[in-house]
Amino acid sequence: MRMQGRVGVYIRNGALMVVRRRRVRCPLAPIMLSLLTILLAFAICAHAATYTLYHRLQHLGGPEDPFIARGTLELAGNVVSLESASTVAKDLALWTEKHAESAKDASGALYQIALSADSGSARAISSVKLCHLASATSQSLYLYLSEDDIPYALDYFVSPVPRDGSCPSTPPSKGFLEHFAQVNTTILLRTPSSPPSPELKTPHPLTPEGQIVQPVPEKSFLQKYWIYISIFLVGIMLTSGPDESQQGGGGAN
Repeated sequence: MRMQGRVGVYIRNGALMVVRRRRVRCPLAPIMLSLLTILLAFAICAHAATYTLYHRLQHLGGPEDPFIARGTLELAGNVVSLESASTVAKDLALWTEKHAESAKDASGALYQIALSADSGSARAISSVKLCHLASATSQSLYLYLSEDDIPYALDYFVSPVPRDGSCPSTPPSKGFLEHFAQVNTTILLRTPSSPPSPELKTPHPLTPEGQIVQPVPEKSFLQKYWIYISIFLVGIMLTSGPDESQQGGGGAN
């Protein structure tokens, strides 16, 4: 152990006292913190789920080719990582040779991505046109997670892609799939979210016959204040009557 001291000066009962406080440092604190970090990382890895990512080329109207492993996805909470299979470049090179003739009509071919657990079959598939891989500079994979953090759907995109989704007029060059194997993949997670609750209006009151109760029509100004207007007019008439009679009597004399 290592001790560090701090000196304090106090006056007690008229006497000057010098006190040295000692603070003890424990050298095990950094070690314990490192152990906690390792245990936390181990707990995250222990709860990480593993999924297999597959891919294939599929021609519309043709027989279905089997999926081939493209890599392994490890999902732990909000952290996801993709470890590509060592045979990805080789598989794409073989597909280039196998589909050399059909690649000229790439508008009728699809590049498909599928996701499944190690113990299950493919549960989600997403496709892009094969012709778009020739000019692709990036690829994005969206994983949609349930409330239990289990992927139940995916979306796969490559960019850039024409706005109308059409294939380029010139056929892709030979070996474009081998170039596509070097394109980086971005994986994004999407969790379920609830839409805002609708604002419901109070229903209109109904009569026993089921009709909407009509609101009482608003009264006009005269209907509201006729009594006050009448009192005002009567008051004017009563106050003005005697004056006119007195003026008439004075003229006769």
